[in-house]
Amino acid sequence: MVEPIATENTLINGSRVAYGVYGKGEPVVLVHGTPSSSLIWRNIVPRLVDAGYKAHVFDLLGFGLSERPWNTAVDTSMTGQVPVLEGLLELWGLDKTHIVAHDIGGGVAQRFSVFSPERVLSLTLIDVVSFDSYPSKRTKEQMQNGLESLIKADSDKHRAHFEDWLLSAVKTPAKLKESSLDTYLDYISGPIGQPSLFEHQVRHYDPKHTLEVVPRLGELGKLPVQLIWGADDAWQVVGWAHRLHDAIPGSSLTILDDTGHFSPEEQPGKISKTLIGFLKSLLMIEPWENLTLTCHLLQQPSKVIDLTITPTFNHRHGPQPQEIRLGRDRSTSEGLCHVDPFDASVADFDDVETDTEALGGIERDLAIGLETEALGAGRDTLPDID
Repeated sequence: MVEPIATENTLINGSRVAYGVYGKGEPVVLVHGTPSSSLIWRNIVPRLVDAGYKAHVFDLLGFGLSERPWNTAVDTSMTGQVPVLEGLLELWGLDKTHIVAHDIGGGVAQRFSVFSPERVLSLTLIDVVSFDSYPSKRTKEQMQNGLESLIKADSDKHRAHFEDWLLSAVKTPAKLKESSLDTYLDYISGPIGQPSLFEHQVRHYDPKHTLEVVPRLGELGKLPVQLIWGADDAWQVVGWAHRLHDAIPGSSLTILDDTGHFSPEEQPGKISKTLIGFLKSLLMIEPWENLTLTCHLLQQPSKVIDLTITPTFNHRHGPQPQEIRLGRDRSTSEGLCHVDPFDASVADFDDVETDTEALGGIERDLAIGLETEALGAGRDTLPDID
């Protein structure tokens, strides 16, 4: 059995949820899908930690090592999992976070990001459900025939059936057999796992949870969004990736060759490289607001000029030149300022036509001083997050 990574427990709205937190740095919350658990992130988390991120994982309510509520009034659908995510963010003290999601975890993430975009630093969707892309034809037929017979099916037949099902989620079944297959099957088999699989997972394979947010997917274009997809995904075929990509303006799409639906299992190295590269490009995605730089003048070090600018960093095109106004007393002069997105204490000034009379005859050559203050909601350097 593969060792779990959700080793801590907490109560969220009265139900026990298993979770794990690793590393230091900007927060990344990873949301798994079905029929899996946080285990699917076990080879991604160490790479995130090594890259300087703080990884947060959890087992959805009714999944993995989290509680399997017997009370059917407890909502474990994609919609019902959003308050679980919100409760964990409160526990972890996260006002904002990067979100990475797989499979139905992507449905949870889409709902959270649409309804609470101010809390999302970026969104990475990996082989996720969307629109009405689920359930599969086979699962739909089983659901129409009634779940009761499946819940009461012979345990050996149940396990064999879902072994075949899980193996269809990868391009290379032998690798899954050698690693985590038995652990995934243990979670969804036996006197607790078998009935809870249908009660908390299969029963909620209802596209209403994603269809509800389809009219608002375009709003996610205001966030940095990337899609990662297995070219050989048999559960969420790659056509859905292109449709979702088209629905989210400015999103990026990476297709991984020789990869199935359980891409974090098959290609943790490629997934991690793509994810970390994306996150690193977003160091300053949040624009500074009313950033005030105290500039010391090369020619007259005793004199300073305060520059108030609002630079932006476009996550698809990099740092954008911003028009600024250099001010001293009530006089101004205009020019272009190119701000280094990774270091707000450094700026290059191009073609600044100074009003020498207004600036007291000071030369246009400026050097940014040691004092840099970010006002309002902006920031000038990446904050430390413990």
